[in-house]
Amino acid sequence: MALADQEVEICAEADEAAQAIAGATLTQPDFCLVGSELPGGGMAAVRAIHEAVPGAAIIVLAGMGDADELLIAVRAGAIGYLPGSITREQLRRAVQAVLAGEAVVPRSMVRSLIRELHTSALVVAGDISTRQTQVLAL
Repeated sequence: MALADQEVEICAEADEAAQAIAGATLTQPDFCLVGSELPGGGMAAVRAIHEAVPGAAIIVLAGMGDADELLIAVRAGAIGYLPGSITREQLRRAVQAVLAGEAVVPRSMVRSLIRELHTSALVVAGDISTRQTQVLAL
């Protein structure tokens, strides 16, 4: 309903993960909104949709929204993560942003995401040469 007056065609709705995956696979949408608490596993649905429709920009609509879930969503293939408390206008802007090729993450959670990327980079850095580590640090 929040997107009804946008130039967006709603191509499928789902009450549970298997329906979401089937709907996305069948319709091949440009973007998907997936609830993190979707019965049957919201993050499992994100992962399966990302594999079945790699070009779809997936936005996870979180109930509470926390940093751990954000990281799980991004690893599953989401390009956006929004807390359930967002307004209709914020949702509209988020959809426009992902369709324009941007990522959408609450500012309050960006630090957690960057911290995780730093940690991941350090793990990878152990498997590369000293010079490659120096270049990566720059």
